[in-house]
Amino acid sequence: MRLYYWKQWKQPRTRRRELLALGIAPGEVHKASRSRKGYWRMSQMSLVRHALHNRWLEEQGVPEMRATWIKLHYGQLARV
Repeated sequence: MRLYYWKQWKQPRTRRRELLALGIAPGEVHKASRSRKGYWRMSQMSLVRHALHNRWLEEQGVPEMRATWIKLHYGQLARV
């Protein structure tokens, strides 16, 4: 999911604005927002993982993939 958010923020200034809004330090934001690395690699970067953490993704309405898989695989009685 981090990849899709990163891809959605196409322009470096949009990435900078969003990362600053998520509480990342300005010096660190510059490293990530101007990077030429691919979407997948950037989504795995610790800075992006820290900004777009699991709790934030849950607040945005993104379903937890692990819980969904367990329910599909083991049925409704499975403990998550």
